[in-house]
Amino acid sequence: MFNNIDNETVTVEVSEDVYALFNTFELEDLVLMNEFDRHSEHSELGEQELARRAEIVHITIDDIVAAKIENETLMAAVDKLPSKQRRRVILYFFHGFTLLSIIFP
Repeated sequence: MFNNIDNETVTVEVSEDVYALFNTFELEDLVLMNEFDRHSEHSELGEQELARRAEIVHITIDDIVAAKIENETLMAAVDKLPSKQRRRVILYFFHGFTLLSIIFP
């Protein structure tokens, strides 16, 4: 049963084989629609968002380990400085102070 272009209800009889075939097509279509819903992003992405996503840098475990070793080496060297120089280095490089604000507080 369906409505034609004039909105009149039309009834058509089909064999069980044809019905089963249409039913199979309908089920396959539902599977595809469900897969699309589950695995596809449904938001519209603009040029800015696509560019931002393209710029994402994935950090490897090797990069993380190398950075940790460099930080430990740097902090060991900073700890060996006299206290006044150590304070200036920490304020300048880690807290964003300017050289003038460190020397003449």
